[in-house]
Amino acid sequence: MSSPLRVKDHMYGSPILNIKWHQTLNSSEPKLITADKHIVRVWDPNTGNNMTSIEPDNGSINDVCIFPNSGLMLLALDNSQIPAHFIPALGPAPKWCSHLDNLTEEMEEKQENTLYDDYKFLTEEEIERLGLSEYKNSDAVRAHLHGYVIRYDLYKKQRAKLHIADYETLQKGMMAKKLADLRKSRITQVVKIPKANRQLLDDIRTAEEEIDADVENASKSSIRKKHVKLELKKSLLTDKRFEPMFQNKDYEIDVNSKEYQAIHPQLATKEPHLIEEHFESVSEDEEEQDAGSSDASAESDSDNDTHNPKRIRLYEVKDGRHAEAFLNSVSLGNEEAVPIGDRVAALERKQNSRALDKVKYGPGGSREISFNPRSSRRRTEEDEHSEEEQKDYKRRSVQSLGLKQNKAE
Repeated sequence: MSSPLRVKDHMYGSPILNIKWHQTLNSSEPKLITADKHIVRVWDPNTGNNMTSIEPDNGSINDVCIFPNSGLMLLALDNSQIPAHFIPALGPAPKWCSHLDNLTEEMEEKQENTLYDDYKFLTEEEIERLGLSEYKNSDAVRAHLHGYVIRYDLYKKQRAKLHIADYETLQKGMMAKKLADLRKSRITQVVKIPKANRQLLDDIRTAEEEIDADVENASKSSIRKKHVKLELKKSLLTDKRFEPMFQNKDYEIDVNSKEYQAIHPQLATKEPHLIEEHFESVSEDEEEQDAGSSDASAESDSDNDTHNPKRIRLYEVKDGRHAEAFLNSVSLGNEEAVPIGDRVAALERKQNSRALDKVKYGPGGSREISFNPRSSRRRTEEDEHSEEEQKDYKRRSVQSLGLKQNKAE
């Protein structure tokens, strides 16, 4: 397997655009010229040293053109002008500009490498971020201008170690910026507080807080679904067709109505104290008896489901009074705190009073009132008394004993 003789780096991280071999009159071997969009470098292929470099400041480099057997170099930049550079070490000037040789004879110097060609300039903040503070004032890191120059091989090695950490930091920064922009957009959006059905506005704010809390943990699909539901709720506040629902209190949603609870049965789970008050948990002995009566196939099925740690809890209602109270979402704590004598007296007053019974609220704002007049109460009591006498008579009659009557009679 072949391996390169030398590996050189332009130290800009940009792809190489052009590679040329240029034969000079000063030496028997050609020189290597490489260029990217930032810089043009001239290399000695035998030693790998950088002879010189050209870094234009008028635009990015697109191509390099060198006159044959000369040291004149033209650069094609992202600019209307084409800069020309004359390098005496590569060769003499062309005949049509031979005066350049006379100008450079006095300026010609011995070839030397640039002092900081193999170094990378870093600021104080970059030194701290890369964890190179301990190398300050050493051969690897030298103070220069308002920062430091570091050996490029050490810089590449340290940057490779921190590449994963830099990616995570960048990801967190982008996430924080996204959340800040989202909060800023919410602040600029003015939402009037509705006079009715303010619960919807509270639900929107709660949903926004949940989305912000689940951004890092939840998947993108779930967050997208939550955003869609949230935007649908927000559209109700700004849609003119639904203005009366938030301005007129006659459209107030009664969450305690039976119609609302039938559509939203999950609201019952928000009142666990009612379950503890009106229900009793089934004892563990009964559960063990039920489990013991199962057959072998059921046991094998339960063995397959051992990975599910959740257990079903069974409850039993205390009595009919508690069942009715639970259906009406009413607590009997205050009623049970009253002494029995006071409760009996209140029940008698309620039965003997001529006041109207409790008003029942129906759909569409309707009301239902039921009452029993005194005459109808007496008639009902007489009917109940006659029914009891008939039952007692039938209980004592001959037919109930299964005996045959005498035909002669």
